Amino acid sequence: MAAGLPKTRQQDGTLLLPSFPGWPRGLQFFLCSLSLISLCSFTHPAQLYSFSPPPLATFEIATRIPSGGNIICFGDSLTQGVGASRGHDYPSLLSQALGTAVLNAGVDGDETTDALKRLESAVLFKNPRMVIVELGANDLLDGQPLEQAFENLDQIVRRIEERGALVVLVGVAPGPLGDALQPRYDTIINKYHVAFVPKVLEDIVTNPSLLSSDSLHPNDQGYQLIAERIQRVLHPLLIDRQHS
Repeated sequence: MAAGLPKTRQQDGTLLLPSFPGWPRGLQFFLCSLSLISLCSFTHPAQLYSFSPPPLATFEIATRIPSGGNIICFGDSLTQGVGASRGHDYPSLLSQALGTAVLNAGVDGDETTDALKRLESAVLFKNPRMVIVELGANDLLDGQPLEQAFENLDQIVRRIEERGALVVLVGVAPGPLGDALQPRYDTIINKYHVAFVPKVLEDIVTNPSLLSSDSLHPNDQGYQLIAERIQRVLHPLLIDRQHS
């Protein structure tokens, strides 16, 4: 490998997303997208640009009647609401739209490994009814192995469902990067029959008018879009179970 090029595989063949030290983090989604497009076009060319999310009714959502009582948003800085003014993080906006309490279990900087370690205290001990899982952006930005990130997501989803709660999985990567990662999400979706919100940051991270001053996290308007996208998946699930 030529000097100065980011490493994309470990010696054991594990796929890595390259990191770009010193670059503004707001540019790294774009740079990672280009790198992953190159990798995937070489190894899995037919998988790019092939995802069209099916209607919600086609999903066989697991756990028709959840056992818990709380809606919990479990994630990183995007869930915590970095960049939003008070009350404009997406869990708060969901709470207002749904007319019910929504717990915010987001921690700035969390990778999937960190989230897995706090899953018990942050989610499973909180009597979950439905859990929105928004994780993976920091794994991508920090160049963590994709295999490990998605294995962590698999464990998180499995343990939440074992507790009797519904899971809504949120895909964070926009554009071609989101397309390239979709087969990995599909594996979890099909394995556990979870609901899915694809590309929640689509047209947000590339639009300065929807970003906060750090040029990475959404502003209030950006979080409003995120809340609306999640609510479109969440609301039918809640209505369906109220009438079960």
